[in-house]
Amino acid sequence: MPKEAINLDLLLNRILNGEIRMDKPLLILQDDNHLTFPIFQDSGLNILLGNEGHGKTKFLTRFIYQFLDMMEEEDLRFKNFRILYIDTERPESQYANSINHIFEKANFPPNEIFKRLEFISTIDLTSAEMKKALQDHLEKNKDIKYVIIIDHILPFVNDMNSINEASDIDIFLKKLISAGHLIIVSTHKPSSGYLKGLGHIGSTLQRLASFILEISNNTEGDGFQVKQIKSRVSARTNNILHLTKDEFGNIDSSRSYTIKESERKDEREQKQELAKEILKEFINKEFATKKQLFEIIQIKASISKKSSNVYKFYDDFLKDYISFENNEYSLTDLGKKIIDNE
Repeated sequence: MPKEAINLDLLLNRILNGEIRMDKPLLILQDDNHLTFPIFQDSGLNILLGNEGHGKTKFLTRFIYQFLDMMEEEDLRFKNFRILYIDTERPESQYANSINHIFEKANFPPNEIFKRLEFISTIDLTSAEMKKALQDHLEKNKDIKYVIIIDHILPFVNDMNSINEASDIDIFLKKLISAGHLIIVSTHKPSSGYLKGLGHIGSTLQRLASFILEISNNTEGDGFQVKQIKSRVSARTNNILHLTKDEFGNIDSSRSYTIKESERKDEREQKQELAKEILKEFINKEFATKKQLFEIIQIKASISKKSSNVYKFYDDFLKDYISFENNEYSLTDLGKKIIDNE
């Protein structure tokens, strides 16, 4: 069925009458030095990226009870909203701890939390059954808008590299967003050098997302750091959020978070840092070929294969850092220098 053009006059009136919620950060943290850090956006799709074991679930647990507090304080953006938390991987012995942690930390009693928080475990379901379970739950509660948290999204597909499955998830999430739900999903990322989730589904979600955060363990191992990767509406911040772990490895809510300004690197430093990542990955290949170099550049530099930019970047890379002769490669002086980190 073809869509009709939007009535712009009617749309403007709805905006002026406050009938349409205009996008802004879901939550803004501010530290003692008045530095700020936004946590997600209040509409569309939000993504939390992170390597395995780098605190994605702990972060979501930490902020679920903050979202609950916002609802209890009658934040008008979420009047009559509920939180629907979908756990796709953990057994009861593990997710029970997270739910208990939420009960302990939220600023109101459990019987009030039950009115706002709903939980579905899909660990024993197929990817198709997971989607149906979510659809059935929403169908039974048609009059309710949800903050839907999927932790994490990869089990919703059988093959993370399937274009068809990624397209199905894309449409599935768009329908939820169009119905007025706010979506937050966590997903794995392949390595510290990537700024998207695993597989084709990661690329698809990256394009759809309104807001993306990346979480990782800090170098000391006693906490997490969170960076903003994408913000479609509000200005992107270069600040970094630092969160401390408690004795159980959860985010310590009794201690203040800190926000720091990231070190600004000039264009030359950024280019050499990217070149170092590309060369290190390329050199580690068992059979290093030009084609593999091109593919690494395409992924690392986040450039579309259809764009002429990828070929220019590739040509410049061959001039500056590496050369090939008879299918054998050798590093230029600059390539050797950045690999040796001199």
